[in-house]
Amino acid sequence: MIDKDSEIERLNKIKSLDQDVCIGVDVIVGYPNESEEDFLETYNFLKKHDVSYLHVFTYSERDNTEAIKIEPAVPYGERSRRSKILRDLSDQKKAIFYERSVGEIRPVLVEKSKNGIFFGYTDNYIKTRIQGPASIENTIQDVFISEAKLGYVESEVVSINWYLLFLFQIRFYPKNLFLIALHFFHNQYFPSIFSHHPRIFL
Repeated sequence: MIDKDSEIERLNKIKSLDQDVCIGVDVIVGYPNESEEDFLETYNFLKKHDVSYLHVFTYSERDNTEAIKIEPAVPYGERSRRSKILRDLSDQKKAIFYERSVGEIRPVLVEKSKNGIFFGYTDNYIKTRIQGPASIENTIQDVFISEAKLGYVESEVVSINWYLLFLFQIRFYPKNLFLIALHFFHNQYFPSIFSHHPRIFL
């Protein structure tokens, strides 16, 4: 049995050390003898607390295990229903977590590209899509996160000039308002500066 109080204390401790940390939780649904009340208690606990996403596993019987002896078994259809509910909750939590990252500059390990578009993960495990030259493949790049999409964020590689602007906004605009406004202005009126200017890339 999980001690909920200790888990809450652990979550709060982690978040106090790093507000941007990604916290994933493994959850098994449909375990033998799991009642609707048990499931709702789990759902409400996960919904209430600041976790980033869920790894949802649907229980399935395995020979030579103690769990297979536990009764009553949860019907397969009910296991699937509960699994879907938690997967939907995971999607909602991940979307919120990704949205919080907009306006930040974070390091990304750039992976292989598809049709000239690169994907990678930030240091806090946010999937990001990056447009850039072939030279950034298999490198770590600092990127500016501009928009949250379904399942990933849009980002662009930052230049030295971006670093100067970032330092400036930390000093005078700690809530990112200046950098976000500048990014919006350039994208609206001078998109070529970001998409074609060679100095944008390190």
